[in-house]
Amino acid sequence: MYDAPAMTWDRDERTSRTWKDLSGLQLVVWPIVIVFMLQVLLAGGLEKPGSGGGLMNLLGIDVLSVWAAGAQGAKGLLQNGEWWRLICPIFLHFSVIHVGMNMMAAVSLGRLVEMIFGRSGFILIFISTGIAGTLLSLAWTMLSPEQPRLGAGASGAVCGLLGVLLAHMRGRSDAPARMFAASLMRWTIFLAIWSLLPGISLTDHLGGFVMGYVLGKVMAPAHFRSLAPARRRLAVPLAAAALYLLCLAALIVSGLGARERLEDVRAVIAFTESLEEADRMARRADKDLASVEGAIALQDVPPELKPLKQKVLRAIKAAGPTFMLLPVIVDAHGQAMAWLAEHAPDLFGGPAP
Repeated sequence: MYDAPAMTWDRDERTSRTWKDLSGLQLVVWPIVIVFMLQVLLAGGLEKPGSGGGLMNLLGIDVLSVWAAGAQGAKGLLQNGEWWRLICPIFLHFSVIHVGMNMMAAVSLGRLVEMIFGRSGFILIFISTGIAGTLLSLAWTMLSPEQPRLGAGASGAVCGLLGVLLAHMRGRSDAPARMFAASLMRWTIFLAIWSLLPGISLTDHLGGFVMGYVLGKVMAPAHFRSLAPARRRLAVPLAAAALYLLCLAALIVSGLGARERLEDVRAVIAFTESLEEADRMARRADKDLASVEGAIALQDVPPELKPLKQKVLRAIKAAGPTFMLLPVIVDAHGQAMAWLAEHAPDLFGGPAP
């Protein structure tokens, strides 16, 4: 194993012992684990085994809750100005397996990255490569409407760690470094094949890896030693601190509205399903609409849809002819779907813009 020289750009000597004892890995991994636990609480628990989705969704959580927490979505970002969807996906995951595999890879690669580039360097690399992966994935989604609209996970950042290590090791001439670089190349090939599997975001991995490789060259310790001491001490820590605070701000802003977003969308989905059942019953000339009427009455739809809900209830109670009831139901269903397309465009809004 290559014994990389330790180099740090942190000014830990003037900070408290508590702060100095926290590694970059701890400052990244712990928040991701905590965020996932909050995701489980938001979703109301883990889904039962056998609910579908393959290995990566084993012990997963409701996709709606991942969206509400701030998953990557091009239409939500562009149409609704949800800027946090650029950053939050790095900290969000779809299942226990998903977060577990990413964190194991992050710890395995991150220890060496932090030893070479320091705590601030690691944080800067992890967050910036994660954002780069999200940006490329969003761009690809906009160009290719058939691509999945939602994305989440730290795998882009993990690929960034692989890219930065590969760039660093390939720049060295000693035998241990060359051997380690060859091992990293094999892992890169394996990861490229893995990225082609269904449900895996190739663009997220590619964006993170390329950004990591670039940073591995730009942030090479030899390059930074050529800078003035003051710039060398301040550049990376300040950039890392700014990105870290931006991540915290994004998670807080997204988290504060996550519960409301999720409950509103779930209520409107239930409302549309009740309308569809009412439509089927009306077309069968079934006069006993009491059950669907009760279901609609109990649904706490968003304020802007409450007048529509009352209109439907009045039409059902009137128990008029089918030709009078059906237009009300069809119109209400259309308006409810329009609400979903507007407020959750990455789930219900059609092709990416």
